Amino acid sequence: MADISGLIMTVLGVGAEITSKLYEYGKQVKGASRDILALSGELYSLLGILEQVKRQQDQALLSDDETLVNKKSQKSSTRSVLNQTLEFLQQFLQDLVPKKGRFASKLQLLQWPFKEKDVQKHLQRLERVKTYFLLSLVTDEADQSRKVFDEIISLQSMISEISLDNHDSKRHNDFTKVVDWLSPVSPQSTRDTLSKTRTEGTGVWFTNKASSFENWRDASSGESRTLWINGFTGAGKSVLMTSAVDRLFSSIAGAEDIAYFYCSFSNDETLKTINVLGSLLGQLLQMSDPGYDDLLAQYNALCAQTNDRPTRPEKQTLVNAMCQRAGSENPTYFLIDGLNECGDPTEILEALQSVTETCSNVRILISSINEKGIEEQLEGFPKVHIETLSPRSANMRHDIHLLISSSLNTSSRLTRLPADLKGDVEYALTHGAQGMFRWAQCQLDILSRKRTPGGVREALKHLPPTLEKTYEQLLLGIEDGEDRDLTRQILEIVTFSLRPLTVDKVSEILQITPGMGKLDESKRLNNPRDILAICGSLLEYRDSRHGVGTVTLAHHSVKTYLTSDLQGSVSLFKLDPYSAHRRLAMACLTYLSFDTFVNGDSQLHRKRRDLTNKQHPFGVYAGFNWPFHIQELPNFNADTDPELWSVLQTFLFGPAFRHWVKFLVPSSAKVETTAPLYYASSFGLTTVIRFLVEMPDVDIEQRGGRGGSTPINVAALRGQLEAVRILLDHGADPTRADLEAGLDAMQWAVFYDHPEIVELLQSRGYRFKPQGWINNRYLKWPDGLRRLMRKPFVDKGVVDSLNPSVERGADVESVEPANKDELQQEGSQIEEADIVEIRPKLFRGHPD
Repeated sequence: MADISGLIMTVLGVGAEITSKLYEYGKQVKGASRDILALSGELYSLLGILEQVKRQQDQALLSDDETLVNKKSQKSSTRSVLNQTLEFLQQFLQDLVPKKGRFASKLQLLQWPFKEKDVQKHLQRLERVKTYFLLSLVTDEADQSRKVFDEIISLQSMISEISLDNHDSKRHNDFTKVVDWLSPVSPQSTRDTLSKTRTEGTGVWFTNKASSFENWRDASSGESRTLWINGFTGAGKSVLMTSAVDRLFSSIAGAEDIAYFYCSFSNDETLKTINVLGSLLGQLLQMSDPGYDDLLAQYNALCAQTNDRPTRPEKQTLVNAMCQRAGSENPTYFLIDGLNECGDPTEILEALQSVTETCSNVRILISSINEKGIEEQLEGFPKVHIETLSPRSANMRHDIHLLISSSLNTSSRLTRLPADLKGDVEYALTHGAQGMFRWAQCQLDILSRKRTPGGVREALKHLPPTLEKTYEQLLLGIEDGEDRDLTRQILEIVTFSLRPLTVDKVSEILQITPGMGKLDESKRLNNPRDILAICGSLLEYRDSRHGVGTVTLAHHSVKTYLTSDLQGSVSLFKLDPYSAHRRLAMACLTYLSFDTFVNGDSQLHRKRRDLTNKQHPFGVYAGFNWPFHIQELPNFNADTDPELWSVLQTFLFGPAFRHWVKFLVPSSAKVETTAPLYYASSFGLTTVIRFLVEMPDVDIEQRGGRGGSTPINVAALRGQLEAVRILLDHGADPTRADLEAGLDAMQWAVFYDHPEIVELLQSRGYRFKPQGWINNRYLKWPDGLRRLMRKPFVDKGVVDSLNPSVERGADVESVEPANKDELQQEGSQIEEADIVEIRPKLFRGHPD
């Protein structure tokens, strides 16, 4: 009976959480008060009855009256109903948590999650459960004849219903996890921002009237299904692409599929091939797709191997799934903006073209500047050349005129200008833009800062002829002194941060002073949003669907300008990548060494979940990204930069390092004893590695991380070629297998497709082992041989150096051990029970 009481306590706890959630919705959501009151009332009644049931259970348990004990004893049906009630309430609680889908807009997160039919279903279930337990209170077991029997039958039906619902819910949760795995980057916020700022009517000439767009949209299998929009920086390609996306979504009949992506220089994750393809696939994927079950199986297998930290899918996996998803008769549209900003545009184009070759219903729309590699790849495909249209085209001029006219009628300052002056502004900017949307936007920003009509007229007389001259004018317009210094610092931080930062994060970085154990309050901005006011149209603020906006450069051309050879008065604002990454590395290391993170209960790893709050907004960025800023300083050492070297040494050999490691892997106690050399090798910090391996007491084979890897093994796993080379030069043994995964450096390099490392190890006399004795077990790894048959390793000649008995295309699972005699001579007899196929544990992201 004690287990019944325990179950009731658990149910009461979940019920209390639901009550709290309903209260939150009651305060924040309008129009759902009736539903919330009804659900709260039924829930309160159920919880009250369950408390009474528990009291009777406890009394019966303590009673010496055998009759009372028998009378109040619960049969298996009651225990079953309690278990199912717990399941139902847990699902109810989960439904109350706002869904954060990868492509959902932020407005959806604020809505009451239940429709009327859902509310009625929950009310009915609460009523049935309440009735059952109420009857158990007031009815003797001997008298629970037909009425209780009918109630139990009714509840059995409800339980079956719940089980089906739970199955559907699990399917939905699995689907969400797969989509997030495929597409860690969402284009939704970028589209929302561009759609919000795009003037109504812009791009209509292209989406509604241009034959090139119509021909592409309606192309048959025998016609060209790829269209390229190209033009110079600032010509309005992103605006045009957003017009195309909006037009397709507004005009589709329902059978067509649309997926889009924005490649942005301000977010490195949007520039990776696997993220671009994964996002396109994630937007189209449905649970009913023929390839979905395969993706789910692959995801679950990776989760099982990696403690729920699955590696990203391979490019070919994504391409195959895209072909399966698009393999119907209905049109599928893929739109990618800013392709030239990606790390490897050609790789993305090749992947998309392989999809179009397989699926005749797929259409691809690309936008980019004119780059030779892209132009060669798209030679022969239809193009829309914005730069040849812009100076003379009435279409582009009309779009820019719409932008200017809209601003004059909506800007709080510009709308107050006299009518004749508005006309002068329209004429001057429309004709001066020469097809550059970005130029027109900047002039509007400059004019809106003028305080008098006379100031506006004077500015119109001296309009800068180019985008570069515009940026120069913006910078020269910043007041001397504090604002100029702040502007340069802000632009440096925003330009070279590895991902978009919130205003609060930028504000904190400005307060970090090397050598201090806390933020410098004398540098704190009175209002962090002054960052946007100081830098004007050089920066852009973007809302996110989570309600936390980020600040980025307003346009790629801003970075191009700031990193160019600036002369004269604006030379102060010239940005140097090395200096910027040094400043950010210093800021990260100093922040992580703050007293609040390394002392007592304020340790960094204990605050990991809280580091996104207003108290420590920069913490998560600093914890994950300081090594990557150090990587950008290849010649950095104690002689070239003693200040940064001192800060790094203090971090590596002080208490901050141990807390940082626990911050990376908070769930594992093993990492607490991991030495700096392990993580320096994992991140490829060559300068640090060279320093550490020269230390007299260094153990170059000291294992670390969750998997018990040596430094050279984790370097091989991460693809850190120079780190592997340095460690080899200092005597590291690449044949030592990890304690947990059972793989050595060569095997990790093979598994993660690092042919250069395999080639280096081979040049030092080491061979790939598809099988071998590890930890007193004989391990077979047939998949390792399969991987070596792939193109990267064939091209490097890796296959040719394998055991001669292994032929290309051979049945690798049947390959016998090459050194069985040698192993037997060492006193090891191979037994069937000792043979274990390797199923390597994989790792994702940062070291373990």
